[in-house]
Amino acid sequence: MVFPLVFALMTAKDEDLYNMLFSNLNKFAEENGIFFKENKNLEIITDFEQTAINATNNVFPFAIHSAGFFHLRQSIYRKIQALALLPPEKVKRAWGILKSEFENDEIDQVTYFEENYVVGKIRMRFRKKETTRYEPYVFQLKCGR
Repeated sequence: MVFPLVFALMTAKDEDLYNMLFSNLNKFAEENGIFFKENKNLEIITDFEQTAINATNNVFPFAIHSAGFFHLRQSIYRKIQALALLPPEKVKRAWGILKSEFENDEIDQVTYFEENYVVGKIRMRFRKKETTRYEPYVFQLKCGR
């Protein structure tokens, strides 16, 4: 079972601020008889903000860290939405450049997007390349709204 413990609204996404937030949270918990270090199953879920991940690992090195699926989708969408603004003939080249910006844990979504919207799928059994499920101009209309 998962219980959200803290939601924080912050003025900046700065690692020092995240460290302060998590340290104060830890101090508050200990003052109230909650000892995170004793919880061997402590899981901290954040978005895909590297500064938050670093601070989580600094303050709670014993915790399991993960990021939510919503945040993964949001991260991917932010990176690919610019493709909708390009002329269709430039989408594949731009995708080749953009693809290197994704993290390893995003590879399944990147592959799906690439096979369905940008490059197409290569079937080794028949040694033929399939076209994309959706042509780039359709992608532009869908994401460019």
